[in-house]
Amino acid sequence: MVRKTELGFWSIFILTLITAFVGRSVTLGTEAIHALLDALVVSISAYIIKVVNKRDGMYTYGLHRLEVLSALLNIFTVIIGATLGAVFAVIFLLNRVTDNPYILLLSSLVSLFISLLIVKSGEDEDKNTGILFHAFEDSLVYLIGAVTGLAIVFTKYYFLDPIAAILTIPVILFFSVNVLKNSYYVFMERSPVNVNEVKRDLNQIFKEIDDIHVWNLCNHIRIATLHVRESPDITLSELDKKREMAEDILKKKFDITHVTIQFESDILHEHEF
Repeated sequence: MVRKTELGFWSIFILTLITAFVGRSVTLGTEAIHALLDALVVSISAYIIKVVNKRDGMYTYGLHRLEVLSALLNIFTVIIGATLGAVFAVIFLLNRVTDNPYILLLSSLVSLFISLLIVKSGEDEDKNTGILFHAFEDSLVYLIGAVTGLAIVFTKYYFLDPIAAILTIPVILFFSVNVLKNSYYVFMERSPVNVNEVKRDLNQIFKEIDDIHVWNLCNHIRIATLHVRESPDITLSELDKKREMAEDILKKKFDITHVTIQFESDILHEHEF
């Protein structure tokens, strides 16, 4: 999926870059800037997955955090791309540059098609990454570009091109806020669920529970650790049954798939005093 995504973004960049110059379109120029930055982020991520992970076997959980890093990098590309796009849009607007609306329309439609293929490819593999979301976000930008080109064809209002480039900025920023917030939560290891509720449900199985920690490794992997105090007379078989019951609750109700339970004996606890 990463390879297809990488080729998709680079294809959009080459297409929009060439057509931006040929069609004198600032909207296509803005799309080219976004596509270039996206392609660089995806290529860097692909390199890390392919090369770094093979050379360094110390990533025992894999490179799942790379999803979050890619999401944050994509946010920065949005900021950079929006800023550059706004500057060029103002320059084109002040100088009354006229574009070729047919090239804008055709290039945006082709870019939209490629971007939707990236989204569809990610959905087929059940991936929910920042890069995939950004591809969906870019699809909206290309749709705006196509509508703008069509509007210019019928109205001959060429100032709509730079205006559209400016209007896409708040749209992109709006869709980026949620990704930024979720990425921040993952990096800060904020619990994705109510820890008190987790403890309340597990208290049906374990009487004494300490130090419950729940966090997201990435967007689709949740981890939980907890300390449980049990009687020294309980058998290993009984502990296994309780552990299985706890893991079943955590998985079905809270979507927590990685669980570590540390058992402690009441006798050891009493010796601490």
